[in-house]
Amino acid sequence: MSVPFLSVKPRAIRLKVSPKFPANVIGRNGIDVTKDGGNFIFDLDYTDFPVIGAVPAGATYALIYDPATGKYAQVPISLLGGGGGIAEPPADGAMYGRQNTAGTGAWARAVALAGDTMSGLLTLSGAPTASLHAATKAYVDGRSRFIITSTLNLFVNGTTGSDSNDGLTAGTAFATLQKAMDFIASVDTSIYGASVTVANGTYATLILKSYIGSGQVSFTGNNASPSSCVISSAGNAILVNGTGGNFNISGFRLQSSTTQDVQVSTLCKLTLQNIEYNGSGNNYRVYGQGGAAITFSGANHKVFMGGIGFICVEMQATAFLNSATITWGASVTYGTTITARRFGYVEGTGVIFSLGVFTVTGQRYSCASCGGMAGFGGANVIPGTTAGSFDSTSFYS
Repeated sequence: MSVPFLSVKPRAIRLKVSPKFPANVIGRNGIDVTKDGGNFIFDLDYTDFPVIGAVPAGATYALIYDPATGKYAQVPISLLGGGGGIAEPPADGAMYGRQNTAGTGAWARAVALAGDTMSGLLTLSGAPTASLHAATKAYVDGRSRFIITSTLNLFVNGTTGSDSNDGLTAGTAFATLQKAMDFIASVDTSIYGASVTVANGTYATLILKSYIGSGQVSFTGNNASPSSCVISSAGNAILVNGTGGNFNISGFRLQSSTTQDVQVSTLCKLTLQNIEYNGSGNNYRVYGQGGAAITFSGANHKVFMGGIGFICVEMQATAFLNSATITWGASVTYGTTITARRFGYVEGTGVIFSLGVFTVTGQRYSCASCGGMAGFGGANVIPGTTAGSFDSTSFYS
């Protein structure tokens, strides 16, 4: 770079001399001589001065013109960028800038407009307001899902927990089942799924929601004593209204005071295991529609209440009772114990219905409007006091 010895274009220095003759007047480097009548005029010719890239060694002052006073002055070299002058930045092809304007700052790497890599952190003034603005971490975090890399284990304790906790340990458990489900729905479970361990207590309705991922989401209460872990509500104890998902509910007593204990209204999978059905005498204990697939798994299902029926599936919903054992813990009355209608389907290969000293009063089964049942092995397998029925569009076997 050029050393700015002269900050502004100076005025010419003119000398008027009267030499004695005979004489020669010779202008050297940077000085022009012109004859004006009998006078010789000397002018400084700055175009003769060379441009140099650094301050010469030993130079301590530079001549500079001050337009405010119209005079020349000597300026210390230090004011032009350090005792030795302004050094060139590193010749490595990168972009450089000065760290300050006091003349003493060193060269520092700068970010090139055409694209570059920063070695430190950049702090933005706020969230973006236009599509091409850079975004802060907080802004991005608030709009992206955390992706889990192993099974997500959560804990719920209605006595000691709090929904302000993180739910990741028994000591920092959530207080409600719904908080655990909402947390699962807010992350990406990938292929790993989630497992929720629930302490003994009484809880409000659990609404199972859609979630991102292919793994199963399970809620486990007290498998040894389901009556110690209760989901009780005026509405459904378990309600599934989110499309998709694979859920497992085990170790609970379910009781609704006005409607179904379990209602699945969308296309998803729900497995019930070690469940006690203790809702009111209204409606069905388990109801599925809209492509729901409900599986009764294991040997510990116990029914304490009646209603319109124990199970009803319709509108392409299915119920699988294969190899399950369903026991009644009280005498109950149903309109129909199991109903499959409007393309609903129930399968009962190897199912065991155990009444003990109790009775089930009502029709055994009903298949209508393209509904069907299979695998039960006989017309009297399903509990009831009157024969089951199926219309010309349906089947039972």
